[in-house]
Amino acid sequence: MGQESQENQITLHVLLLIVFTVFGILLGVIIVISGWDTIALYPLAVAAISMWIAHITDLGTPSQRIYFYVTLILLALIYYGYHDGPITDIPIILCLLIILLARVKDRKLISIIGLSYIFYILENIFITGYLHAHTAPIVYSRIALGVVCLISATCISNHFIKLDESSKDEIDDVKAELIAAEKENERFLANMSHELRTPINAIRGTSDIMLNSRLAGQDKRNALNIKNSARRLTRQVDDVLLYSELQNDRFTLNYTEYEPLSVINDAVSEAFKLNRNGRLEFAIDVEQNLPRVLEGDPHAIKNLIVRLLDNSIKFTFVGGGYMHVWTREEEYGVNLNIDIHDTGCGITREEQEKLFNGIYIVDSSSERKRGGLGLGLTIVQQIVSAMNGYVFLESKPNEGTHVHVTIPSKVIDKSPAFEMENPEKYKILYFFNYSKYVRPEIAQYYQSMVDHIVSYKGLDVSAAYSMEEVKDKMERGGFTHLFIAANVYRSEPVFIDKIASYKPVCVFGEPDFRLRKGSLATVISKPIFTLNVINYLQNTVDGVMDKTVISKEDYSGKLALVVDDDDMNLMVANGVLSQMGVESETANSGEVSIEMCSSKDYDIIFMDYMMPEMNGIKAMRAIREIRGGRYKNVPIIVLTANAVSSAREDFKREGFDDFMSKPIESCSLRKIISKYLGKGVER
Repeated sequence: MGQESQENQITLHVLLLIVFTVFGILLGVIIVISGWDTIALYPLAVAAISMWIAHITDLGTPSQRIYFYVTLILLALIYYGYHDGPITDIPIILCLLIILLARVKDRKLISIIGLSYIFYILENIFITGYLHAHTAPIVYSRIALGVVCLISATCISNHFIKLDESSKDEIDDVKAELIAAEKENERFLANMSHELRTPINAIRGTSDIMLNSRLAGQDKRNALNIKNSARRLTRQVDDVLLYSELQNDRFTLNYTEYEPLSVINDAVSEAFKLNRNGRLEFAIDVEQNLPRVLEGDPHAIKNLIVRLLDNSIKFTFVGGGYMHVWTREEEYGVNLNIDIHDTGCGITREEQEKLFNGIYIVDSSSERKRGGLGLGLTIVQQIVSAMNGYVFLESKPNEGTHVHVTIPSKVIDKSPAFEMENPEKYKILYFFNYSKYVRPEIAQYYQSMVDHIVSYKGLDVSAAYSMEEVKDKMERGGFTHLFIAANVYRSEPVFIDKIASYKPVCVFGEPDFRLRKGSLATVISKPIFTLNVINYLQNTVDGVMDKTVISKEDYSGKLALVVDDDDMNLMVANGVLSQMGVESETANSGEVSIEMCSSKDYDIIFMDYMMPEMNGIKAMRAIREIRGGRYKNVPIIVLTANAVSSAREDFKREGFDDFMSKPIESCSLRKIISKYLGKGVER
């Protein structure tokens, strides 16, 4: 029984009890005034108390209690009708009972109450003798009126009960039809998903083959566009299915322990692989107070971050954006906070209300500037709501958008997601030439990121405001690193490359940015991600670049296995390994990797640590034991977004041979391959 029906039932019971109690009190007054037997007051009191006790203690079923209440009321009326005169008053009480009990929808009970008046008439004829040949005609007239009223009340109540039953049957039929339609819709969506995914997967597979061939120039760009288009179509199919689940209350969360930094890295990788717009400036700022391990649904959190970034990128034509991830301690753990700002086209207040009411198409005109189904923010709002969080949206047309998401989370491991050993040894100079950015907000985004890194890491970071200041400070010495933007490098490439020959220089560039031939500077592709910066700094030793030379050895015939539940990470690793001449195969889960290793020999394995169902440690240990220990001496490298300085030794103690931070960088991957499949030398 639904909550509303139960509340109605309780209300009806209380009304019946009140009616009987009031009737009992009035009857008691009549007994005293009329001088009737006062001993009758005691059974009246016992009956009233019994009814309230039965109600409070839920004695028997609700239907049984109703019959109990009605029986006591009818018995009381027998005593009342035993005296001269009250016979004409009884129909009033019986009609009131019929009206109340019409809500019970028990036609049998209503008929019994209506017919009971016949018994009271017979009582007054044969027992009390009140009704006889000499009784005044007015008494019979009033009795006749009472009979008519009772018959009318009984017939009308039964009629409405019948109508309600008929309506209920119709409603049940409609519900059955809706359930059948919903199941049919589920089957349709499942079939649609299968039918669409089959050709999409074929397109993606074919484009992979094309990209791994010797395509160059425009042909290679065309193949990449085909693959990205197939990926976007896959996303849209996923959006339709997820939106359907959310709308039909079939969406479920799968809570587990997860590394939020790893989820953020995978989400950023996926969002920007599909939206490689080199004109936009984006900063991904994750603060150090982010706990290493939380409890939640990592797949759902990745989904909402990807959709937020995807929306921000699609609807930003000039400028860029900024994602800031931070936490606030609460009694239950932490609030995981995600803020995304952009300089995009923005949306009106009316459009914001439509989004959160499920009317998801913001720009439905024939001149839409961006494609997509427009489900992103609607899906995000409903996912966050399912996690007991909330979404705040602030936006103005042509001024940009700010989306804030808060997700309550339980902390499993409160140690910081990443930290640096001896940060005081780094003295960094940076110059971004903010005046070159078309929107002033970009300077604020990057400055916020720098401020957070300095605040949480304790690094010594100084800003330069002109190229002349960079030259002056670098010539005077004292700095261990130089960070610059691509536009700065383009303005003075010779000078920057000269510094890079003896000091680590990092250039933040567009995806297609290239250094001069022979340059020793390092490029970090946009978006600028805190994790990339920390990993870069930790790959230097006392402010000097790691001089390990990548072996030029031939790796043909070597086979690598890359295990990761994120397609983008697999694609990056495959691309770099292919360039080195290393053949590679992929597995998207720990279970699949064990099956593959059971039947095939791999020379090196790259294993993602944080995966659903079976994490990297469990998969690595299982692989070490299969086939009589065939893989005991095969290098297994852990892939993780955990950039804590002690993590390398922690993973080695677990049984991994080495450690590689995500996001996967070609430089780090090449060094690992050279170390374990070739011969790295020092220069």
